[in-house]
Amino acid sequence: MAYAVSVMLLVALCRFEVSAAIAGVYAFETYTDASCSVLAQTEYVKEVSGSDDCYVYTNADGDVADGASSFTLTCNPGLADYAEYESESCTGSGVSSGTEPWFTKTMCTSKGLIGLGLNLDAEEVGTNVEMLIHNAQGTSCLKAHVPTQ
Repeated sequence: MAYAVSVMLLVALCRFEVSAAIAGVYAFETYTDASCSVLAQTEYVKEVSGSDDCYVYTNADGDVADGASSFTLTCNPGLADYAEYESESCTGSGVSSGTEPWFTKTMCTSKGLIGLGLNLDAEEVGTNVEMLIHNAQGTSCLKAHVPTQ
């Protein structure tokens, strides 16, 4: 699975366009087909205010529901450091799910691009950049809408 995600990131195509997503909210779409026409799931996360590496699950509007979980994500060269929490602020009891969501690597990739000097002007491209990621086997499609800086 990790290999498939790595391959997907290598063939990532970035399209810069205005997105309907809310500023500061990441949206991650999983499709069941390679043509991105059958949406299976959408997950939304945003950075916890005052934190550099804590993210909380939200709804499409960026609102955090009671009982929402969170995760820390520290992007390092190689593997990212990922940990889940039961709380909405990356505190308290940690949770072990056994799997890391595919989109954490996409989040690190987008941060890396910005770190390399790809400063995106929100007025020019909207509030989010859409990344279209194809599965190496060509059986599914993934889309990430990542906030501009």
